[in-house]
Amino acid sequence: MKNLKQTLAVSTLMLFCVGCATTTPYDPFVKSEDEIKSSISVLAMKPIRLAEFSRKDEVAARYEMLITEQLESAGFTVIPDPVTGESDPDKVKAVHEHTLNELRAKFSVNGFVAPRIDVAKASWYGNSATWDGVKDETTGKGGFWASLAAANYQGSVPALSLIVPIFDINGDPVYVGRGGIQLFAHFKGGRFIDVPESMWFVEPERDLNAANIAMRDLVADPVAQQVSKTQ
Repeated sequence: MKNLKQTLAVSTLMLFCVGCATTTPYDPFVKSEDEIKSSISVLAMKPIRLAEFSRKDEVAARYEMLITEQLESAGFTVIPDPVTGESDPDKVKAVHEHTLNELRAKFSVNGFVAPRIDVAKASWYGNSATWDGVKDETTGKGGFWASLAAANYQGSVPALSLIVPIFDINGDPVYVGRGGIQLFAHFKGGRFIDVPESMWFVEPERDLNAANIAMRDLVADPVAQQVSKTQ
C-alpha cells in the first residue's frame, strides 16, 4: 500500500463536479447471515493492513482490538493470525495458507478476516460529506459561517474507511463491512487543504464508530447497530 501522504497527494486532485450520482444502500453480505453463521464459527484474523505513517503500530493495535470485540459480539471466536509482510505476495500467500492450516488443526478455524484501512471517495454538498455510513463537515467545522463558506459547491473528497472482509476457509468472501472514519482534506478558501498527519486517527470515538458500522449487520447488539446509520 502506498504511503498515506502519497495517496493523499493523488486523491486531492479530485475536484468539483456538476452533480453527484445517487448511490444505492450498501449491502455487506456476499452470502446470507444464516449461511455465514452456520458455516463459520472460528475466525483467524490477519494483522490489519494500513499504509506507513508515524503512528501506524498504535492505530493498527487499536483497530485490531475493536474488530475483535465486534466479531466476538457477533458470536465468532477470533484467533490472531501472525502473518505479516507485503514485499513478496507469493511468499506471504504461502505462509498464510500454511498458518491457516495450522490454526485449523489446532483451533478448528473455518474462516478468516483480513481488515484494512483504505482511501475512499466521499460525496459532498455544501458543508456535508457522506461516505460509508457516516456524515462529516466538509470544512471541518460546523455552524452558519462554515456552511456559508462551502455553499453551492459539491463534488467528491478523499476520506478514510475501515474495510472488514470475512472469508470462508477456501478464501471466498462472505461479508465485506465498511465504516467511514474521517475526511482526508477540508474545504477552505475555495479549495481543499490536506488534513495534517498529526490529526489522523486522533478521535477514538471515530474508530469505534467505524468498527460499529462495518460490523453492525452481523452484530446482534441493537445499540451498536444504531450508531451513525446515515446512509
